[in-house]
Amino acid sequence: MGEIDQKAFKNARRLKLGKSKVDEEAAMLVLKWQNEIQNPAWCPFKPGPNGKDVINEEDEKLQYLKKELGDEPYCAVVTALLEINEYNPVHRCPVPELWHFKEKRKASLEEAVRCTVNCWKYHRISR
Repeated sequence: MGEIDQKAFKNARRLKLGKSKVDEEAAMLVLKWQNEIQNPAWCPFKPGPNGKDVINEEDEKLQYLKKELGDEPYCAVVTALLEINEYNPVHRCPVPELWHFKEKRKASLEEAVRCTVNCWKYHRISR
């Protein structure tokens, strides 16, 4: 949780550059914005309803990102910011999260244990 989806930046660069050097450009942009997200001096949040922080859409850096690269990278950065703020607002570093890729959601502890036991049984039997 809290890492930027690189696909959004690849798609944005592909629209502007074509296919040449898309991966390099996207990787550099993702690294730049990941560092911005982890910078505790940058606070793109404002108090929202129910005491929760919400993204300040007036923030200069976010406006620049949206203007220069478009909505998809902007949404990827905002999603990463919200995840970091939810899980680790003080240190602002990404947090590992169990993920159910087929259903595109967080995996429950029960699902993780079931998967681990099934893998263990499979490897035990195959030896």
